[in-house]
Amino acid sequence: MSDFVHVVESRRHLLELDIAQRMAICGDDFWIPMQRYDKYFKVINKVLTRQNQHQAQCILFTARPGGGKTAFVNQIMEVYQFKPEKIMKIQMEENIDKFRLKELILDAFDIRTGPRAGQTSRTAMLRRAIAEGNYKALLADETHDALNEPERTLLQNMSLLKHMCGGLYKMAVLAFGNGAASEVIRSDDQTGRRFVHYVLPGWGLDDEFKEFVWSYV
Repeated sequence: MSDFVHVVESRRHLLELDIAQRMAICGDDFWIPMQRYDKYFKVINKVLTRQNQHQAQCILFTARPGGGKTAFVNQIMEVYQFKPEKIMKIQMEENIDKFRLKELILDAFDIRTGPRAGQTSRTAMLRRAIAEGNYKALLADETHDALNEPERTLLQNMSLLKHMCGGLYKMAVLAFGNGAASEVIRSDDQTGRRFVHYVLPGWGLDDEFKEFVWSYV
């Protein structure tokens, strides 16, 4: 009888489920470690563990549709839920509630907005939430959707991102999007200069892809 040594230890308990449940789990998406992404995880770790910075670093990751951006974002959030340095994620895509960037950030930290929010400074509440949760970065996904906003709102959003990485908050900003996201970031010169841009590599039927597949066969 097999001792299931070929199964990842943290997943062996799933073998106790019935066949229908195991088949359903086989359809789950999961992350396969890839050497090409190791350097990006190292960059993120370096940014999040830096001390005594006057201004946190900002990074823009772009990829073409279907290029693995969403899987990368999900894996970053999965990894950092177990690390002391925490990341807060927001979605900048069009939403039903029509939240703007400021509201998205405050809502992510569970800080009330509007006339019923009370008299307490939202700046003070946000600083406290960041410090108590040890949040070191703000991850903004679907950054390219900010192009759907009027120019004035777009510039306000970029100014807010710039403010988040410096001044009172000193949170690193990890922005993700398609190729148009770089246009969003560059809409404000000062904000654009603060971002280091990485283009996530796509897959092709080349030697790297073949070597990757064969490493799991």
